[in-house]
Amino acid sequence: MRFFRTFISASEVIIPFEGEESKKRFEVRAKEFFDNMPPDAKRTFELLLLLIEFSTLFPYFKPFSSLSYEKREKVIRKWYHSKIMRKRNIISAIKGLCSMIYMSIPENIPEKLKIGDELCSVE
Repeated sequence: MRFFRTFISASEVIIPFEGEESKKRFEVRAKEFFDNMPPDAKRTFELLLLLIEFSTLFPYFKPFSSLSYEKREKVIRKWYHSKIMRKRNIISAIKGLCSMIYMSIPENIPEKLKIGDELCSVE
């Protein structure tokens, strides 16, 4: 995927990773997810990431993935609170996707959900 680095850069702002190991597990799971995406969905998602990547060229003269953490956080906050509904929808979609991938990693599932899984399992 061409703009995978953009997705990971946005994920770092949206999800608080607990060290490099947590970030690596997230990257591996995200790559698996994107490899199994239908071609049309992958193209659409790449277009959304392209918009995010190059939206920072005019104020900062750098692509999104090259910015510092503080500047990336500022950009994402601006998109969240934008008057343009499309920007808010794009960032909400990225946030939902990040959350879904993060929660699909077994180590990140909260204890309450793990207990519910044990109770529902059939042996």
